[in-house]
Amino acid sequence: MRRILCLCAASSLLALGLVACGSDSEVGSPTTAESTPEDSADEDSPSDKTTDSESNDTASDDTDGSDENDGSGPSTAGSTSIDTLWIDSSWSIEDVDEDLCATGGKTRSPYAQDDDMFICGPTAAGAEACDMAEGETVAMCITDPVGHRAIRFDSPTAAEGSMDQGDGDLIPLFVLLDDGSENGIQCATVAHDQEKHWHGKFSWYRCDDGSELLTDELIEETFDRGDDGSTWTVLRSVDTKAPEETPVTDAVFAGN
Repeated sequence: MRRILCLCAASSLLALGLVACGSDSEVGSPTTAESTPEDSADEDSPSDKTTDSESNDTASDDTDGSDENDGSGPSTAGSTSIDTLWIDSSWSIEDVDEDLCATGGKTRSPYAQDDDMFICGPTAAGAEACDMAEGETVAMCITDPVGHRAIRFDSPTAAEGSMDQGDGDLIPLFVLLDDGSENGIQCATVAHDQEKHWHGKFSWYRCDDGSELLTDELIEETFDRGDDGSTWTVLRSVDTKAPEETPVTDAVFAGN
């Protein structure tokens, strides 16, 4: 599985990732972290004297509930749409006076459907997917897919060097969830996870309603892609409470 290391290298760079590696809210290339053992599932279980009604209320409100609350059960939602987006004239593009790829070469972007798109540079640069026209040396990189922000820099290194293909599942820049509301919920990646989550899990996607998507550790394990890969679900937690299995209606990757 792909494990994207947080390279908190100093960099002067911009856009969604031009932040210190200590930021919790910026969208960027997630890292993996050491797994934290889950809390005991039995400590907060309702007693035998609790009524059925009281038990249901406790299970929904208890932030340290048992693992039996890990998801609300399979969803009957339809297939997940797989879409792509790329930088165009409507985006805000910042020019960078440095070859980001010179510090470590390029690696295939895990956020891109196109297999020639790459990432390079420190995590603080926030480049999630880069591309360049054949025969040219100018790289264009998505840094904020939701806010439509990008960076541009001259990179002889990327133009001439080979690319590490990596391995593991591709991961979306952001997803749209069906929570039963009219417009759904949008969840995008974050660069670092330094918050506490239900049962010691991790979260590499934060949602626009303040909820978060949970995983045991790795970002690619955030998504249950189903037996045939056509219907995705996630475990969405609100206010660090037990997560509910939620359908993914749309998964968006970089791509032309």
